[in-house]
Amino acid sequence: MRVVFDTNVYFAAFVAEGICARLIRRARKREFELFLCHVITREFSTKLKYRL
Repeated sequence: MRVVFDTNVYFAAFVAEGICARLIRRARKREFELFLCHVITREFSTKLKYRL
């Protein structure tokens, strides 16, 4: 299965232990194929800077 996570999934996984964090762990275990794009990583980085 191929998956693309929204920026909100990454942010939720970063700030709290919940379903989003579990999804990230599953992706790291290669239970599915995770795709990233520059737009999402840039948006995550920008949101993270403003939230900290």
